[in-house]
Amino acid sequence: MDDDNRLSKGERDFLLSELERNNKDILLDDIKDLDKNQISLLDELNELIFIINNEGRIVFVNNIVTSYGYSKEELYKKFVFELFKDKTKNLLEYFFNKKNFNKLWIFKDFFLTKNGDKIPFEFKLKQFYQNETSSFILICKDLNEIVQYQKEIDNLKKEQTITEKAIQKSGIGVWQWDILSDKIVYDDMYKVLLGYQKDPFEGSFQKLMELIHEGDKEKIIHNIKEHFFERVETFSSFYRIKNVKGEFKYFCSRGVVVERDKFSLPKYMIGIYTMINECEEKFKEIAEGKNYLKKIIDNMDQGLVVIDSNFKFKLANSVFYSTLNMPDNIVYFKDIVDNDYISTFEEKMEELKNKKEGTVSFECKLINKNNEYIYAFITGLSYDGEAEEIILIITDITQRKKFEELLRKYATIDDLTDAYNRRAGFLALEKSLEIAKLKKEPMSVIFIDVDNLKTINDNFGHDAGDFVLRKIADIIRNSIRESDILIRVGGDEFVLGLPSARKEDAQMIIKRIKGALNNIKIDEDVRVDLSYGICEYSDFEKDLDIEDLIKAADNEMYQMKKSKEKGM
Repeated sequence: MDDDNRLSKGERDFLLSELERNNKDILLDDIKDLDKNQISLLDELNELIFIINNEGRIVFVNNIVTSYGYSKEELYKKFVFELFKDKTKNLLEYFFNKKNFNKLWIFKDFFLTKNGDKIPFEFKLKQFYQNETSSFILICKDLNEIVQYQKEIDNLKKEQTITEKAIQKSGIGVWQWDILSDKIVYDDMYKVLLGYQKDPFEGSFQKLMELIHEGDKEKIIHNIKEHFFERVETFSSFYRIKNVKGEFKYFCSRGVVVERDKFSLPKYMIGIYTMINECEEKFKEIAEGKNYLKKIIDNMDQGLVVIDSNFKFKLANSVFYSTLNMPDNIVYFKDIVDNDYISTFEEKMEELKNKKEGTVSFECKLINKNNEYIYAFITGLSYDGEAEEIILIITDITQRKKFEELLRKYATIDDLTDAYNRRAGFLALEKSLEIAKLKKEPMSVIFIDVDNLKTINDNFGHDAGDFVLRKIADIIRNSIRESDILIRVGGDEFVLGLPSARKEDAQMIIKRIKGALNNIKIDEDVRVDLSYGICEYSDFEKDLDIEDLIKAADNEMYQMKKSKEKGM
């Protein structure tokens, strides 16, 4: 093969460094001399790769191009300009016409699919020369998923705002429980609902239990244990609690464990609660006589249904049909219960029958007449003592479920950078280290400190500092694998966990990150830089934990920072 078609060593290194994130170990002498195995590996990559001659014609493209409607054959020798709109077309023509142009160009634009759709891409273009003949490497990263993800994030944040406002108006409150320290914190709504001026249980779970009705304590503890040992997905309990006047008010509380230790034991829990005393008063009214229909129509805000002992539908109030939008031709209540919840519904109804009197509460998913799912909290009541007829109080908790998902997300993510927060990130690192020990695979940890962030904050404001932190987090994410773990551990500090990676792999990632820092522009005289330390876990005889690795990486980072200061 002629030398003028070969990639130089520098260009091979460039291409390899860009492909390295896909974990493909490819040795390229030149594109046209690739053997079948090498071509097969290139065709497995998720990034679109073009080799273009000095005329602008495509001489190589990997197989992922078929995802965009093209065949490799129809693109061979085709002008690359034809795949782009005017902006990028003109830019590429500029590249091909300019002499001795060796700079790496990175830009974003739309790529045209075969059917004319525009897909957002990031492009990296590099020119190389052999025997005075130029060629181009064009690496294209599909940003469509990232764009869609950002839209989802924006929608989620918007939905969160709407949900939070709805929650405030609906009388739903939030609680957090640090299980190891027995510190439980409720929002101010709890004091308002119970009439207290200050926290009645002083943040202690044990003191909180002292306010709970004796008849409900055993049930609460049982439900907590069921969730702690992962026998149920969510903690849920219906209970009575004493207000400032000594009266018992009815509450419903739900929560989830969001952090566990390396033995899967619970460490931290979050949840929501609401007062349902009005429902209980209506239960009492219904239990006093058969003339319940008028009282339901006049007083109920929730959906109310009456079924017989065989679960056959008898009647319902207007809320059930209008607000919940349920069909008006129901034969059996099970007809509107989602298949995944039918067994739960039947078990709870049998439990109520066996009780003869009293209540059962459970979560269920119903299907309305538009085939939309509604998450419902159902309280069943046997009002006649014989369970011949059962009353179901139905509360729509769809918004509450969405809020729980938001709680899960924001309990783990740093708001500024979208990296893991310290608590959730360290938990993820612990799990990765456990896997590394079991598989006897290496793992590396990088401790990163942003240099001179205080100076940037002082001179340009905290908005500028926040901008730098966000950009650095974005650069790191674009430089690592999906399986790697990015954590913001402090104001200007990050920890990066790299499963199955050795120190030299970590150094290569740091090199990539530092190379991209020039893209952060604040002021001509301000240069953003990092200090870092790396610790590799590969001595499987040593019983090290994640704190040992982080400490070692932190110490190395500190030494680098001190060396920089001495060199100033």
